[in-house]
Amino acid sequence: MLLFLFLLLLFSLLLLFLYLGVFKLYFRELADPLLTFDLYGEFTASETCTSLEAKIGYTRNLIRQLPEENQKTLKYLIELLKMTDARKTENSMAIHNLATVFGPNLLKSKNETMFSMAAATAQTNGVVHTLIEGYQHIFGDEEYSLPLDRPVGTYSRVGRA
Repeated sequence: MLLFLFLLLLFSLLLLFLYLGVFKLYFRELADPLLTFDLYGEFTASETCTSLEAKIGYTRNLIRQLPEENQKTLKYLIELLKMTDARKTENSMAIHNLATVFGPNLLKSKNETMFSMAAATAQTNGVVHTLIEGYQHIFGDEEYSLPLDRPVGTYSRVGRA
């Protein structure tokens, strides 16, 4: 019986990794990333906020500027990543690892080179980390007021619908 439970757990983990791998490849091949080229600068600038509340607030506003299908797809993907993180003791996929795997596939610059991608890794992974960590506030329906802490850099569209 114990062996059966172990094999069942192993199989469920393998399925999870299979699903995540397929999603990662799918998002990598999109012509325009889920977090669109147009908002790349604003998303990376949101990572300069010093408080998590400010990052969540600005990220929430940016998400609402995405096309509706991108918003819905992103919500379901981040919900899956959040559930994956909830089982991190079983699958070794904590938020940091998930952000590292999915960040470059969800958010990238239109004129990206290997050098620019490497230079932006911390910001790109940080955006996905914020999406997972702030899932309830970012994708929830409740009001969320923006803190006074503003991002540094390109944020001209933040707050505009």
